[in-house]
Amino acid sequence: MPGDDVNALLPAVGDEALRAYRLVTNSSGVITGFSRPSTLSFTGTGHDLQPDCASEDILHTVGGDAGNPDHGMWKIRLVHDNVTGAWSFASPTRPHDRYFTESSSRLPDPVRTGAKFYAARFWSHVLP
Repeated sequence: MPGDDVNALLPAVGDEALRAYRLVTNSSGVITGFSRPSTLSFTGTGHDLQPDCASEDILHTVGGDAGNPDHGMWKIRLVHDNVTGAWSFASPTRPHDRYFTESSSRLPDPVRTGAKFYAARFWSHVLP
């Protein structure tokens, strides 16, 4: 997923967590490290991370079956507290409760019910 150019945050998904990172640079603009403004823990392995092109939300997937309560596709948003200056992840919602979900994309209109792809990515050269 591309970074957030407006807020200079880089979301990343991995084992048991969704994180937002901010690169730290010196006065010459050289990257010297990173900070982690926010973390959202979950059970399982994160597989995919995509922007929701229809909103400011982030879509991420967690693999597994009914034995993992956090399986499926999740929708979440990074929220900035203007008083404290802190970033946090809002409460996630699960638009799709499907097992073994490893990738996701928001298609503009078609739905592929019953389709079984290992990994898929919608691509278009036409920008809205």
